[in-house]
Amino acid sequence: MRSSSFVRRCLAPAGVVLALLMLPTAGSAEPGPFPGLPLVEDAGPPFPPTLGIPGQDRNEVSWLNGPYNGLAGSTRSEQWLRLPTRALAINATFGTCTGPANAIPDNPCPYPVSEDTSFASLLQAVAFMVSPEGSEHPYGEGEIIPVHTVAFGSIPVVVEIQMNQVRDGDGLPVPLTTRLQERYTSAASGDRNNMDQATLTGDVRLRVVSLAVDGVDVGLRACETPPFALRLQSEPDSGPVAEELQWVDPDRTAYGTTGGSFSGTVDIPGLSGCRTSSGDDVSATLSSFLSGPDNPVTVRYGTMGCFAILDDGTPVFGPPPAGADTPEEAGCFVFENVPGDPRWNSIPVPREYPTYAPGDAAGQ
Repeated sequence: MRSSSFVRRCLAPAGVVLALLMLPTAGSAEPGPFPGLPLVEDAGPPFPPTLGIPGQDRNEVSWLNGPYNGLAGSTRSEQWLRLPTRALAINATFGTCTGPANAIPDNPCPYPVSEDTSFASLLQAVAFMVSPEGSEHPYGEGEIIPVHTVAFGSIPVVVEIQMNQVRDGDGLPVPLTTRLQERYTSAASGDRNNMDQATLTGDVRLRVVSLAVDGVDVGLRACETPPFALRLQSEPDSGPVAEELQWVDPDRTAYGTTGGSFSGTVDIPGLSGCRTSSGDDVSATLSSFLSGPDNPVTVRYGTMGCFAILDDGTPVFGPPPAGADTPEEAGCFVFENVPGDPRWNSIPVPREYPTYAPGDAAGQ
């Protein structure tokens, strides 16, 4: 058994032991031990029991957490919007196994790998937004973001929006989920690290909190879209084993617990029930520049290593407490994974605004 480089690089500075990552997880509607969050349960694949932690509950010890930010574009209004750097409550688990090219009877890969795979590592995680202080729920609500645009071609409009996770019948947030796989191939394939394409999936809603037209707050009653799918992917990558992070591009590839990016497009449905204090229904107007198909989204995440440390050096594992939605409040460690390359900092660097309009094929 060996540890993967994408875990080793992150965990050394964060002080997290590898054993905490060796149970796969998924979300459940059943309430967990932390108020406002569901129970985290097994999702497979069934790694050998020797990789587990007998007597320890993954709901207590597998919370690594991490910072994130992003960039979203509206194809209808032709403008970009930054998602601010905030904290995610992340329950992450990890397993490593041997493939056909280096078979070890007691540690075979319990999921499909290529014939030239020597070793493989699988990271699975579920994530929940840490709601800002004063929110209705402790988890699952994003930061409120002001959007400046114009209506009818000339009237300045400021809309405050919020991206929220969908909730189950018990009012608990349904998690965002991701699955990352790294494979080491045999000498016949050039002794290479291979980061397979990873996915970030979940269902979210867009909520409109307030509306000001030409500087006047119209007293909007908060409204939101129906649920829509967030389906983002990283790009696969491959490079020499010895170079580790040097061959991975964090703007395109997800590199385990260390950091990376997911990108894709989302179709935002129309809004309804958006009424002002005077009774005017402005749903169609708001939908005209907030809703629509093929809106580009990129989410960049940093190193999963955000938790409290007691005076004696003992880590306290669990999600960031309610209201601790910034990396500083969530206890995220600050360091350079690759000195001189700020793209790999443990707290992700915000993306620059593109020079092309959202949806412009020339810029993709």
